[in-house]
Amino acid sequence: MENPPWGNCCECFYFCFKSRGQMVWMESLGCMVYLCSPKLRSLEEMQERGLHIADIAQHDTTRDLILLNQQRLAEIELSNQLERKKEELRILSRNLEVEKKKTETLLYAMLPRHVANQLKEGKKVEAGTAPPGSRVPSNRGSQNFTSEMATLWLSSPKQQ
Repeated sequence: MENPPWGNCCECFYFCFKSRGQMVWMESLGCMVYLCSPKLRSLEEMQERGLHIADIAQHDTTRDLILLNQQRLAEIELSNQLERKKEELRILSRNLEVEKKKTETLLYAMLPRHVANQLKEGKKVEAGTAPPGSRVPSNRGSQNFTSEMATLWLSSPKQQ
């Protein structure tokens, strides 16, 4: 048997594909015609065969099936991306809570509780006198300074 003009099956990758259809006898021509469409599942499969969506007849359901499958694959990919982003947000949220607790602990270690609470509430802290004997841990080793010094430090202009 002679090979087709485009070569053998291994060489004609773009022309060899599975198809589905029906045989129709054409009385006027005296021959049988095979009306078919390619059996494809995805756009990638079409590209591998050198076909385009426009190569499939508009009335053929293969066209719709390929496009629906492509849409389904895109939705799955978007869903996977959404799950990855949600997990990233959960991790970042946990990290933020840890940092907030560290910041709050540091704030309460440096300032009297009533001053720290006012700062947390966004209120302006007025300089004032502290109750007698109240002390605040210092950021300089074991030295302590009074609440009055802390409030004065908070109300002074910040140096950069």
